[in-house]
Amino acid sequence: MKTIPYYLFTADRFYSFAERILNVLNSFDTDDADLVKLRELISNKLDRIKQGMYNRTTREFTDDVNEKDDLFDSAFRGLKYFIKAKQLVGDKDVNSAATALLLVIDRHGATLNSLSHSVQNSRAKSLIADFNDPLNMSHISRIDAQEWVDIFVNRLDSLENSIVVRNSFVAADAKDNLSELRKEVRGLIDNVMLLVTSKASFSDNKDWEMMLKEIHQVIDNDGHAARLRKSGDLEK
Repeated sequence: MKTIPYYLFTADRFYSFAERILNVLNSFDTDDADLVKLRELISNKLDRIKQGMYNRTTREFTDDVNEKDDLFDSAFRGLKYFIKAKQLVGDKDVNSAATALLLVIDRHGATLNSLSHSVQNSRAKSLIADFNDPLNMSHISRIDAQEWVDIFVNRLDSLENSIVVRNSFVAADAKDNLSELRKEVRGLIDNVMLLVTSKASFSDNKDWEMMLKEIHQVIDNDGHAARLRKSGDLEK
């Protein structure tokens, strides 16, 4: 039986995964009593999970994180474009300083703002540490970029604080109940896998084979996406 990488799924991603599995089950017309019962149980528990996830102010905290992330993105782009503009100034020292700073940015990722929060913020902090190097500080001063650097630093701090607040709220707010529901859904999906795998192997009804194939496709697609997000190769 195909292994499902539950450990890679965040709460939101697990809900989406389980919902896609349920959609596959619902797309087949069957009177198999066991499968009908499993579908009903999964649907009921997903409804309860959805209510727990989205009827709470957790979404407000997540929206705040997204807003702060947008502001950070703007600051990063603004800093980068300001430095690029300085390369056009007809002053050799200014041009040289701007070029050196852009190389520093490139070393940490010229598109770091398109990465997951954890990878983005880690690289941004490393970039700030490099900006504090005496030579780079002199380059920043030479092109009058300190104001943009300060905006960049402040917006990263604001984003990280917002993430901490959001995560603390999620940890404290009825997560035990939602966690238990997710465990129950996992068990139900595992039972679905056992049932459908068995039916596909021994039943003459080809719908079971097709159902198993589609379930495997969902597992492969969601597992692959989760691995990319974990490695930072997929946008948040």
